[in-house]
Amino acid sequence: MTKFIIVLVSIIPLLGCKKSSIHEGKDEFIDVRLNELWNQDSIDYYRNFLLTKKIDFKVSEVKFNDEKLIYAKVSVNCNDGFAGSADASIKGDCQLGFVRNYNKKAEVQFLVGCLNKL
Repeated sequence: MTKFIIVLVSIIPLLGCKKSSIHEGKDEFIDVRLNELWNQDSIDYYRNFLLTKKIDFKVSEVKFNDEKLIYAKVSVNCNDGFAGSADASIKGDCQLGFVRNYNKKAEVQFLVGCLNKL
């Protein structure tokens, strides 16, 4: 039986993280996407939460315009052989972030960069 806990359902309104989700269960799937509503509290929350999953998640070179996130660089190390980094302007055509799928049969187990097409 796969047990899913959707962690962010209750905090999405607080953080403004429309597309970010973290699912846990037999086949754990982690999907984190920055958007223009992220602030330093959002970054700190995800960094700390992902540390509990033994994932190093860093956001640097952050730029804001009128309190909206407009640019960032992300670096992620899942500490299981999957790691990467990317940077981008945060806008409608780019949801910067990463996906880690722990299902060994998954076609794609790790991605980092603009994730809009997922």
